[in-house]
Amino acid sequence: FRTYNSKNSQKRLNKLLEDFNRIPRLLQRFIKQKIILDYKRLTTFMENTKIPRTSNTVENYYRQTEPEQIKNKYKTKKGILTYLHYKMKNWTKKHIKK
Repeated sequence: FRTYNSKNSQKRLNKLLEDFNRIPRLLQRFIKQKIILDYKRLTTFMENTKIPRTSNTVENYYRQTEPEQIKNKYKTKKGILTYLHYKMKNWTKKHIKK
């Protein structure tokens, strides 16, 4: 639900459930199996600040250290290759003595 507030999350879940019959069957099955069954586990981080939002440490690292503009560059093959090219070029410049 892209929120850090448990009340907002609960409101959005309730709204989703109110319109449940209007949702395509494939999504209904996903919601039943993944979201409703695990709702408490998925929202625990909102109540306890010591629990990270995600257990993926790489995802945590980039969310906390890189500005949004840089994060978006990593999403395309061209963007990540360009970033790595310049990173390697700068590293080489710093560490290779002429």
